Amino acid sequence: MKNQMMNLLRGGVFLLAMAAAFAFTAPVDRTSEKYGFHNGQWYDATDAEIGTDYRCDNPTTQVCLRALPQPGATPVSNGVFVPITLSPM
Repeated sequence: MKNQMMNLLRGGVFLLAMAAAFAFTAPVDRTSEKYGFHNGQWYDATDAEIGTDYRCDNPTTQVCLRALPQPGATPVSNGVFVPITLSPM
């Protein structure tokens, strides 16, 4: 019985630590630059809203958005970039 109580106590402490870790994580930086490439043109999606200004269809291994308007730039999200209201740069 004593071992069961100790295991429950350890589990509770572990769950509390997990909840605290998620509660105090840094928020996602939504101000970082994002660029999409479609039909040979780059689009600035930095301040754009997904679903309203652009879409990232079929989130596969293809890159939807990059950190810079360059083919080898750091990927930001996966999918196929589809501009809705954005104009090419």
